[in-house]
Amino acid sequence: MKKEFGFLFWLHVYFIILYFSFPFWLDWRIILAIALLLELQYLFIRDCILSRFELGKGGAFWHHYLLKIFPSLHRGRTIFFTTYILPLLIAAIAFVLQKVFGLQPIL
Repeated sequence: MKKEFGFLFWLHVYFIILYFSFPFWLDWRIILAIALLLELQYLFIRDCILSRFELGKGGAFWHHYLLKIFPSLHRGRTIFFTTYILPLLIAAIAFVLQKVFGLQPIL
């Protein structure tokens, strides 16, 4: 039996935290490019590569673990938000922080 919070879980958490920190140190154009690469991954593979290794084909990291806290969480809405809205929202936040508020990214 696989460990519930094994290496792939923690790798996923690391990448998520790193992604949420992008607006503070990475140029918004690079973040937008990464968001578009994520969208291409979903378009061609129809899955997150890391989620596929961790949870199997069709597994959704966010939904899988949030379901433990919120048992009635809607799978389709969660996947839609984390796949399409969240990456663009992070890029938009970076744009506002950097262009409107003058935050200077490191990279």
